[in-house]
Amino acid sequence: MSRMARVVVPEVAQREIAGAEVNWRALLKRDSRETSDLRRHTRTGRPLGAVGFVQTLESLTGRRLVPRRPGRPPKKPKAKPRNGMRR
Repeated sequence: MSRMARVVVPEVAQREIAGAEVNWRALLKRDSRETSDLRRHTRTGRPLGAVGFVQTLESLTGRRLVPRRPGRPPKKPKAKPRNGMRR
């Protein structure tokens, strides 16, 4: 099964693209938060959009799309014995 990458273009780029020929190289050379967000989400394969948009995608796909905290989950504490009984 092949995978397709989908890219959501930031708002600034959308305004510049509307009715104009796009110079992607110049657009992506800018050092802005939008271009860094676009690069990060493209590199990780995670969707770029508002929280509600990503939550909708999660519910439609049944997959977690927001990254979790890195590392191993902490161990759950063991239950203490009741009434002085040993386990």
